[in-house]
Amino acid sequence: LDEDHEIEIDEASYKTVEDYFVALSPDGFLKRISQKTYQKSNTEDDTPKLLVPTNSEKRLQIFTSHGSMYTLPCTDFPDCKPKDKGKPLSALMAGTDAGEQIVAMFSIDDFSNGDLVFATKNGLIKRSKLSDYDTRSKKIAASGLADDDRIISVSLVTEKPDWLVITDKGMAVRFPSNDVSCMGRSAKGVKSISLEECDIVVMASPIDEKDDVMIFTELGYTKRSKVTQFEAKHRGGKGVRSVTLQKNGATGTRVA
Repeated sequence: LDEDHEIEIDEASYKTVEDYFVALSPDGFLKRISQKTYQKSNTEDDTPKLLVPTNSEKRLQIFTSHGSMYTLPCTDFPDCKPKDKGKPLSALMAGTDAGEQIVAMFSIDDFSNGDLVFATKNGLIKRSKLSDYDTRSKKIAASGLADDDRIISVSLVTEKPDWLVITDKGMAVRFPSNDVSCMGRSAKGVKSISLEECDIVVMASPIDEKDDVMIFTELGYTKRSKVTQFEAKHRGGKGVRSVTLQKNGATGTRVA
């Protein structure tokens, strides 16, 4: 070789891609943990609220109670040991609001197939195309939201399952996905259940005929039911009672 000949090296081909989990603690702290380290550790006393598998080349999509979606590279999360505390979203991303809570996290590779389904505490539900959320922007409005409302869940679905919505007072309604038309990002959604006064939605989830439903009260009492016990009807009704809450509060006064 000519001594003056320059050899070009493609650094990308030598880059090591590391597998991680991004964990959200029950008190709202985020951290990145090596999958190898996490799998070897004893995490029984440190169960995360959310745990998302990803790698050092991917981005995470974080959905909050205020209807926002934040997009962060995996490497922006603090690299921690399983017992480390991590950092809140406000320390990783500018522009978060007071009281804003994380309700869902994903590490999405392909935005071309699937829907995102949003549910709110005031009983609205919205289905949007996943492709509407394919963005490099660090923060976008993921859903329209009334001032007195908040997002309680965001689900990523690739099929069209039935949905089960349960309220704080134990009312439940089941309805098919076809009852919820696809809407744009700015839409607030449509009524999933008619709420009684002072009641709110605490759970909205896709369901399968083989599923069991576990309902807990704030006092720790539990009821287990088959999904088939909830008859599929149209969205927007008052629903049926999923658990009996005694008037004297002996078993609890609300669904946890």
